[in-house]
Amino acid sequence: RFLNTVNLVLDGHKSLFKDVEDHVRLGIEKRIMEVLALRVGMSQNFSMESNRRYHAGFGIDTPLGKGRQRLSADYSYEYFHTDGEAYGDLSGSQRFAVSAKF
Repeated sequence: RFLNTVNLVLDGHKSLFKDVEDHVRLGIEKRIMEVLALRVGMSQNFSMESNRRYHAGFGIDTPLGKGRQRLSADYSYEYFHTDGEAYGDLSGSQRFAVSAKF
C-alpha cells in the first residue's frame, strides 16, 4: 500500500504444464473517500499467440448500519485486441458484481 490510499499489484504465474499458459498481471488501485476505488491494469499471456489485455473499473464499498456488515458493488471493463474476422467486433467484456458481508 502506497500513501495509504494506493495499491500496486504485480502477479506472475509460471505453469508446470503445457496446456496452461504463463502470465503476468500488473494493476493499480486508488481509494477515494474510503468508499470508492478506481482501478486500472493490464495482463499478458506468454504463448505462441501472446495477447495483452487492458482493464479499467471501479468499486463501491459501504458499511450497512452498525457492526461489520458491508455492501459492495464492482464494475470492470476488459479490452483485448482480436485479429482476424473470427470474432468480429467482440474485443471487450464487462463484469459487474454485488456482494454483502454479514
